[in-house]
Amino acid sequence: MRKTILLLFAMILVFSQLSAETVRLGAFCDYFTPKDPLIQEVYGANGDILYGLRLNVMVYRGLAVSISYGQFKKTSNTTELDDLTRLTLNPLTIGVRYTPMLGKVNPFVELAYVNLSFKEESDIGNSSGKQNGWSILGGVEFLISERFGISLDIKTQDIDGPKGSNNEPVNFKGLSGGLSFFVRI
Repeated sequence: MRKTILLLFAMILVFSQLSAETVRLGAFCDYFTPKDPLIQEVYGANGDILYGLRLNVMVYRGLAVSISYGQFKKTSNTTELDDLTRLTLNPLTIGVRYTPMLGKVNPFVELAYVNLSFKEESDIGNSSGKQNGWSILGGVEFLISERFGISLDIKTQDIDGPKGSNNEPVNFKGLSGGLSFFVRI
């Protein structure tokens, strides 16, 4: 996470000479629910908070390159012996976003490539790895002032993970919805 924050700070410095219409940096907080039956069996059907940072750089008339990095953590007890297990998902998302600039309220849609780092730690054993997939994000942003705004969004992602105990791939497919705060730099 430190490397990501340093990278985003470096990007702010690089883009600080651009107009307020060009660069947006913000934090997001989503409620994410993985849909895989194996994950739901171990961690329950309820989701949890996925939070992170997002950077958008406008390249042409509402078209932007978007980079985000997030973290999702879920803890559970897996067996009758109450073995503790922790799942951590860290999605790095690079996408293309379109936002027609209509005024103070603007819809947006984003199609993105996702590189997901996952780690599961338990008293029984650990596993980790990286998988690739895609996501679609859509929503609406509200410009509070010339520099600040908030957005409401909903996202779906589809990422196949390693094979689970049933010899089928664990799917990190899921739906999230949330709130973002951003500053135009």
